[in-house]
This record gives sequence, C-alpha cells and structure tokens, in this order.
Amino acid sequence: RGIAFPTGCSLNHVAAHYTPNSGDETVLTYGDVMKLDFGTHVNGRIIDSAWTVAFDPQFDPLLEAAKSATNAGIACAGIDARLGEVGGEIQEVMESYEVTIDGKTYPVKAIRNLNGHSIDVYQTHGSKTIPIVKTADQT
Repeated sequence: RGIAFPTGCSLNHVAAHYTPNSGDETVLTYGDVMKLDFGTHVNGRIIDSAWTVAFDPQFDPLLEAAKSATNAGIACAGIDARLGEVGGEIQEVMESYEVTIDGKTYPVKAIRNLNGHSIDVYQTHGSKTIPIVKTADQT
C-alpha cells in the first residue's frame, strides 16, 4: 500500500506526466492551467486519477469540456462497447466546445496520444488503452 509513482503536476501546454524536480522554481499563477495526476496501489493494484485546475474563469469552458467528455466516455462504456467507439464519443463531446482566451476563440481538441488504461498487478498501465479519439480499435 502506498504511493504508486511521483505526483504529476503539469502546467499549461504540458498535457500530462510532468513531475517537478527538486530545485524547480516554477510558481503556479492565476493564469495557469494545472493538471494533477497521482496514483496509489493496494496489494499491487495501481490506480491513478488526474484532474485539471484553473483559477481564471476564462478556462471554465475547457474544464467543462474535459468533464463532459469524461462523463460521455463513461456513459458509452459497457460490456459490448468497442474501445474505438468510446474514444469517438469522448472526442465528439470534447471537440464540441470552444474556449475564448484573451478575446480570441479556439476550438477545444482531444489529445490524440493521451489515453486511459486498464490496470494490472504491479503495472501502472494495463494491457488495454482507452483512446480519447475515434479509432478503429474493435476491442
């Protein structure tokens, strides 16, 4: 039982898996978007959870897009769901959002090489990956 890996604290353009090292003098500011990712294990079952935090309300639509897309993926998943279809549902919801930053509007895009995953004993990522974009995966 305990910590599974170092806590990730990724800022702004870094989507995931950045862990500040000792001596890193980066300071979180009002205008930053921070992704936190932490993991724990119990009897070798490693799980992780990640979420996004922003203080500036201009980023609220981005956070809502991530939350809505996650919920859509969960709703689509099931015993007969295909992973590629789940990814397609996540992507469709995610990319239906826009965010306006400093007066300029941008479409929200799903990150193609960032996936969810199953869990296995003493492995951070299991054998199955859950895409967040539509794929041909029929698993």
